Amino acid sequence: MSIRTRRRPANRMLISRPGWMGTETVVHEVQLPEDVSQEQFEADLQAWLTGALIQDSIGYLHPEDREFIKTGATPQVWSEIFGSEEEIWNAGAEAASV
Repeated sequence: MSIRTRRRPANRMLISRPGWMGTETVVHEVQLPEDVSQEQFEADLQAWLTGALIQDSIGYLHPEDREFIKTGATPQVWSEIFGSEEEIWNAGAEAASV
């Protein structure tokens, strides 16, 4: 898998990888927690790429960021496929009331 990182100011990282359908390269910006350096993130990402579980190696990232790293699906793609978070919650509430 081809994942590239580029360091940005203010402890942010640009991550590029093939999109979820594998057709084009997609770029996503990640804000790292204050206590995680860019160097540590790159090492942790490499640990995942070589077999560590993503929740163990970069579990400090937001789930949307981890999903992008795993699948190439951005939050926008997930909304297009499954609907917005509000739509998902409303569908769940409707199903529970039946």
